[in-house]
Amino acid sequence: MEDNLIISPYFIKREDQGDENFIFAYDDENRIYRSIKLKDVIILGVLNEKIQIRDKKYIENMRKNFDPFLGERLLIKAIFTPIGESMLKSFTNYKPKLIKKDENIYQFEMTLENAKFYFASFLKEVTIIEPQKLRDELRSSFLQAYKIYDDKKI
Repeated sequence: MEDNLIISPYFIKREDQGDENFIFAYDDENRIYRSIKLKDVIILGVLNEKIQIRDKKYIENMRKNFDPFLGERLLIKAIFTPIGESMLKSFTNYKPKLIKKDENIYQFEMTLENAKFYFASFLKEVTIIEPQKLRDELRSSFLQAYKIYDDKKI
């Protein structure tokens, strides 16, 4: 992705679970907050303008509780196979916060984007129970992948 952005950077934060460095900034053109991987940034210039602090409370909260996916935090309910439970222990990149485990149902708190990224790696070793939107998006991704591998023409 080669976007030319004018951003107002607020801080750089290391996301330990994903082992990445991010710039948390405000995208002035699109009028949204962004989390940009530092390794993806090519700095062409620095504007000599004072950065406008837009939502000080939000920015401070992000500094303290940084989440590179930035979205709304959702409650995710999932059931894992025994292999999936083993994978859960070993998959550490962007691992979600475990809220509780009742019997065989795990409950996590994370953003939808983080959940799509994280749980797609489990394939058949996890069943997402809630939210339905995550189930639908994973199903769609898996069906698209299936069509690629089901195509006999290579």
